[in-house]
Amino acid sequence: MNLSTLRDEYTTLHTAANAALEKFVTEKRDPTAEEQTEHDKQFSRMKQIKQQMDKAQELASIAFNDKAENVELPKEIPGRAEKEQVEIKIGHTFDAKTFDRKEFAKALNKWAITGDMPSKFATITSATASGVLLPTDVESVIVPSAPNTIREALAIYDLESFKTPGTETINLPVADATAGGVVAETANSETENEPAFTETIALPVSTYQSGSSWFSNKELMAVNFDLMSATLPALAYSKELGLESNIFSTMIADGGITQSVATATVSGYTYANLVSLNRALPKKFNGMKFIVLGKNAYTAAENLTTTTGYPILNALDPQNSSLKYFNGTPVLWSDYLSGFGANNVVGLIISHMGFRLRDCGQDQVQRYTQYPGRPAQTGFNLYGFHSFGYADTAVAKLTCPAS
Repeated sequence: MNLSTLRDEYTTLHTAANAALEKFVTEKRDPTAEEQTEHDKQFSRMKQIKQQMDKAQELASIAFNDKAENVELPKEIPGRAEKEQVEIKIGHTFDAKTFDRKEFAKALNKWAITGDMPSKFATITSATASGVLLPTDVESVIVPSAPNTIREALAIYDLESFKTPGTETINLPVADATAGGVVAETANSETENEPAFTETIALPVSTYQSGSSWFSNKELMAVNFDLMSATLPALAYSKELGLESNIFSTMIADGGITQSVATATVSGYTYANLVSLNRALPKKFNGMKFIVLGKNAYTAAENLTTTTGYPILNALDPQNSSLKYFNGTPVLWSDYLSGFGANNVVGLIISHMGFRLRDCGQDQVQRYTQYPGRPAQTGFNLYGFHSFGYADTAVAKLTCPAS
C-alpha cells in the first residue's frame, strides 16, 4: 500500500471508532462483546498504520536531508483539519452553529482565576489578559429580552437598535417633508418640493459600565461555581439601566424639547392631559410612538377610569398582558422619571421615527486583581459602547406646573 491509501484507511477507521465511542456515551452503556472486539481491531489496525506512517516520515526526513528529489512527506494527522474547522474565530460575532455556551462558561471561570483566555474568546487588545469578549449568543440567552425601557419600546414595534462595528460618531438627517400638490401639465410648469433636512440625530458614542462586582477567590476556585450565570446577567442589566437613566435624564434636561403638556395639578393629572400628550407630536412623528411615565405617574394612570368604570389603560396584546395601551399608544414606566412635584417631568412621549438607539461593537468584561482593599478577591466590570439621539420635535414632555 502507498501512503495515500494508508491515510485513507486510517481516516475511515478513526471516524468509525470515534462514532462508536459517541454512541456508547449517548446511550449510557458499555459496548457489547462483539462491539468491543470490533473496537479493539480498529485500534490495533490504526496503531499498525501509525507505525508505518512514522517510519515513512522518518525515511522521508532522511531523504530530504540528503537533498533527494520528489520525496512525498506525510500529510497532517487525520482529524486535525476537522477540529480546526469548528473553532470559533475572533470577530464581531460568533457562529451560533458552533458556539458552545458551556465551553465559554468553563473558559470564563479559568480566565477569572488565572487571567488566561483561549484566543477564540479573547479580545484583540494590547493587553489581551485584561479583557474578554462577551459573545452576543451568550448575551441574548442570559440577559432579559427587554433590559431597559427603551429596548422594551423597540420590541413592541419589532424594531432593533442601530448596530455598528465601530464607535465613530454618526449624524443622521431627519427629512422634513412638505406637502406636494397637483401638477400643472403645461410648459415650464415644473415644480418640485424637495424634502428639507432641518433636524439631525447626532450619535456620538459613550462608554457605559455596570459597576464592579467582587468575588472571593475561594469561591472562584470552587468546582461547581458558575461565574457566568452568577455574574454576567446582573452586570449586563446594571449597564443597561445606566444607559436608560442617561437617556431620560438627557431628555428631561434638554431645553430644545419645547413640546410640553402640563398636568392638571402638581400632584396629579386627568384623562384630558394624557389625550393632549398623545397628540403632542407633529404628524410626521405620530407613528411608532410610545409613552413613558414615572412610577407614580404610571400608577396614577392605572387608577384613571372612564365614566362607566373601565380603566383607561388597556391590555391589547394577548401575548403580553402586562403591556398597557392608552388609546392605542403603548405606555411603559421607568424609575428614571420624576414623581409628582413642582416643575417635575413625570412623563414623555417619544416616536421611534425620530429616535435612534445605537449599539457599537461588543460588550467587554474586565477583571481586577491585586487590590489591597479587597484581599483574596477578584472583581469584574462590564463595559458597553452605546449612543442615542433624537430630533427635538420627536419628543414631548408631561410636566407638572410650578404650583
